[in-house]
Amino acid sequence: MSDNINENLVKMLKSYLDDKDMTREELGQAIGVPYTTVASWMQGKSYPRAKTMEKLADYFGVTISDLVGDKTDRPHYRVYPVLGEITAGWDAYTFAEEKIDDEAIPDSWITDDPENYCVLQIRGGSMMPELKSGDRVLLHKTSHVPSGTIACVLYDTDKATLKRVVYRPGEDWLELLPISNSPEYAPLRIEGSDLEKCKVVGEVVRLIRKY
Repeated sequence: MSDNINENLVKMLKSYLDDKDMTREELGQAIGVPYTTVASWMQGKSYPRAKTMEKLADYFGVTISDLVGDKTDRPHYRVYPVLGEITAGWDAYTFAEEKIDDEAIPDSWITDDPENYCVLQIRGGSMMPELKSGDRVLLHKTSHVPSGTIACVLYDTDKATLKRVVYRPGEDWLELLPISNSPEYAPLRIEGSDLEKCKVVGEVVRLIRKY
């Protein structure tokens, strides 16, 4: 989440709390979130998820736009479904299965057709510590990524995984690398005709972490 958006939310929350003469703990109790979560918002360290933003707006009797900025500096959002996994279909990739939540994404994060993006919630520890299980990432749907990019990849399976994709242009190989040093997660080198079984379906362009 951009610094400007976080700063706007902190400013507006402080204003609404002052108007109601209430504490952060009382706000947390009112909308059903821990005090530590509210404190994290107020310190600009994290940002509420889409459903929580709706609860905040309903509680204060305002719009989400009112919460995140004034009329002259209002960020715009697009809400994307959060997916638990991405699976392979007969002739395409299914980005709409297993919706588990919604995520509000600022328009400033979207650089081309908004339909070319989705949000994926991470499972497992292969990309620790950079990406943790439970983190969310904004994926740009694409079949081509630069070497060294963290991408969502299908290889010889019907479910996608996140790995760092490494290759050398013009050579007949590709490696899928975990970040974790745990022996549970090993690098995978794909060569020759096996490359036909490997498909990149999206590039990780943003980490969305909730504290």
